[in-house]
Amino acid sequence: MVRRYGTLMGGMLAAVLFLAVGVLSADEETAEGQAGEQAKEEAKVELPAAVADALKAAFPKAKVEEVKVEQEEGLALYEVELKQDTVEMEVEVAPDGTLVEIETAVAQEAVPAAALQALQAADPAAKIDELKKIEIRAEIKKAEEEKPAELVKLATPKIVYEAELKKEGKEGEITVAADGKVVEPLKWEEEEKEKGEKEEGGEQKEAAPAPAEAPKAE
Repeated sequence: MVRRYGTLMGGMLAAVLFLAVGVLSADEETAEGQAGEQAKEEAKVELPAAVADALKAAFPKAKVEEVKVEQEEGLALYEVELKQDTVEMEVEVAPDGTLVEIETAVAQEAVPAAALQALQAADPAAKIDELKKIEIRAEIKKAEEEKPAELVKLATPKIVYEAELKKEGKEGEITVAADGKVVEPLKWEEEEKEKGEKEEGGEQKEAAPAPAEAPKAE
């Protein structure tokens, strides 16, 4: 009888401990989940008032999808993904509210004939997978000696078209002007990656110290 009672108490104690561990595990998962959500909230970038006002004035019906901050020539620029009705766009804005670039996805029918012909001629075997119209309203003037880089507004916005091409599993990009003039030639991602790896390897070789000469036996 004593043995049975002892066994019963042991089983009950084990069950209580199991439940306690389960509750602790659930609490830990909840805490981790809350911490993750908090980290996501902290990772969100808040738009300065000037940037928010500029976007609202230019795209009153658009909804902000995502915000990032990029550094170009030492200048901070806000990259804001917007969605207006069914149209998706990416707008680059300076902290003072200056609209720098506006990228909008477009169909081939919306691309000028000369520009579309230049895009197709870059590689006739490739397929145009995505097209973007880019309106450039300001450009960054690079730093010179002691003069820092600055953002210069354009009197007349520049319009270029960027295409993403695909061929045999490769992806590439090319940018042309409305008249068909190539602004940035076709570059395949794999080729750029290999080029970067070669340049990095070359730099490492140059940086490697020369092996010390062994002392000569006298």
